[in-house]
Amino acid sequence: MEKRQRNRTAPTHHPFSNLLVCIDCGSGMNYKKDRKGYMCGRYAKYGVKCCKSHLIKEAVLIDIVKPDFMSGMSQMDKEVMKRDFHKKVSYYSKRNEREIENVEGRIEVLKRRKKNLVTMMADGELDRESCMESIK
Repeated sequence: MEKRQRNRTAPTHHPFSNLLVCIDCGSGMNYKKDRKGYMCGRYAKYGVKCCKSHLIKEAVLIDIVKPDFMSGMSQMDKEVMKRDFHKKVSYYSKRNEREIENVEGRIEVLKRRKKNLVTMMADGELDRESCMESIK
């Protein structure tokens, strides 16, 4: 018998959910898709008897936060970012060089094996079928 499962949609992430707080009751504000904004959680759950309908549009919040975010990004220490970038680049380049060396070493081993098999086949120590099986 198959298990009964609920088909649940994947949750969507909204950047301001539960970061915003209702000014009247202090509960978190959650995103409401049909309103395209954030609503007081207590109002959404219990209605008018617990809180007023506070609604903040997401577009308005983004317009308010965006200039501060952009100025903060421009004030970041560019030297620190540059140093971190160079550190990551050198790490990955060294890692790739090691990987290339390993692959080249493996190629050399396979070339020697192939040469030995051809030599053994030429000397008559090995027949063609056995040689082909060894190569694979």
